[in-house]
Amino acid sequence: MFNHKRLWLVELVLVYIASSHGTYGSDDVNERLLQLETAVRGVQASARQQKSNLEDELANVQSELSALQHKYQNVLRQLETSASKSVRSDTGAAKYAFSASLSQRLTYNSNEKIVMDHVLTNEGNNYDPQTGVFTCQQAGTYVFYVTIQVEHGHSFGAEVVKNAAEIAWVLAEPTNSRASASTSVIVNLSVGDIVYVRSDGYFDQDDALIDDQFSSFSGFLIEVGGWVNFGNG
Repeated sequence: MFNHKRLWLVELVLVYIASSHGTYGSDDVNERLLQLETAVRGVQASARQQKSNLEDELANVQSELSALQHKYQNVLRQLETSASKSVRSDTGAAKYAFSASLSQRLTYNSNEKIVMDHVLTNEGNNYDPQTGVFTCQQAGTYVFYVTIQVEHGHSFGAEVVKNAAEIAWVLAEPTNSRASASTSVIVNLSVGDIVYVRSDGYFDQDDALIDDQFSSFSGFLIEVGGWVNFGNG
């Protein structure tokens, strides 16, 4: 297109020179000038149309690019949300999980914390084996398990406590020398909530001896943030 315009301009100059030297008559010059002017206008119109087409194509490309960037940002947000809600770490281990048992046989008074001091697992370090208390550091839904084994033919009751409220109970009642009992509970926790096990004081447990490795307390996170709705738990 540029070469054609340049040729027409050259031709226009040649026509002018020719007319000034008398080579063409005035009618011929005017007619040729009119033809060249018409051709130039056609080239200009074509150029404007091509420019408009290119601008439209550029606008479409920019719109598609913007849409792709938006989709990319959405994918990133979804990945970040998925990672933040995962109950597992990057290595595949549970983020918040613990399991502990007694290190020795013990007797307990009524309403006394049962401190499971032999730690098997403590991912996230939320469980304190010195106090027997699990402290929540990640809001979500948790499951807890308690097993109690009692000796000497005496019954023994224990309860799982969230903050100051009992949320689950377990009762071991041996018919002869010993018996074990277990319970589990699923509960929603906020950051700072505590969960522990204590004797409930309603049975003839003052003389009951709790077995060591057969008695345990464990728990882990099953849902981050978006709590499971199961009533008033």
